[in-house]
Amino acid sequence: RSPFQATAVATHEPPEELRETCEIARDFCKWKAGGSEGSAPAMACACMLSPYSTYDPAPPSPETDALSTQELGDLLGDPSVKLFERYRAMFALRNRGGEACVLQLGRALVEDETSALLRHEVAYVLGQMQHPAAIDPLAESLRRTAEHSMVRHEAAEALGAIEGDGAEMERCFALMREFSDPEREANQCVRESCEVALDAADYWRAYSA
Repeated sequence: RSPFQATAVATHEPPEELRETCEIARDFCKWKAGGSEGSAPAMACACMLSPYSTYDPAPPSPETDALSTQELGDLLGDPSVKLFERYRAMFALRNRGGEACVLQLGRALVEDETSALLRHEVAYVLGQMQHPAAIDPLAESLRRTAEHSMVRHEAAEALGAIEGDGAEMERCFALMREFSDPEREANQCVRESCEVALDAADYWRAYSA
């Protein structure tokens, strides 16, 4: 029985991560239907178009696009804001791109204490962006043994996607080698994520050579 199943059986409630995922999906449906979350636009504006081949559960909007990078970072990190709106700020930062946006996402990854689901998604987004400015927050997240394993798993795989200079890449490889060692890391999910990230990095290095 998985830890999630054990928690659900013991408390008769769904795990928090599942509850939050359903909350975001519900609010996305409301947004599309033009309900309490606001009307969906008749056609997509440029700020809503993802530069990545992924389906985002909370697309940015003209409202989020009008915010500064600092304001988007503050919105992402605000625990009083609904999770759906924080996700929209996160994807707006990703779509805007650049080091300043990476640093705001990294701030959320290491400072948020409210939602493992959000932190996991932030780590995933940093992996999509592949910017070396993400190395420090991803490394800090990976090193936190008390962090939820799904966040650490995503941080490990994001480190494997980083594109930087020789020293930056070697730092990522060293972290992945360190945390794939069973004598260093007890969590099997984290170890295997590091192994996958190392294999993927080796593949892409060979492919691009």
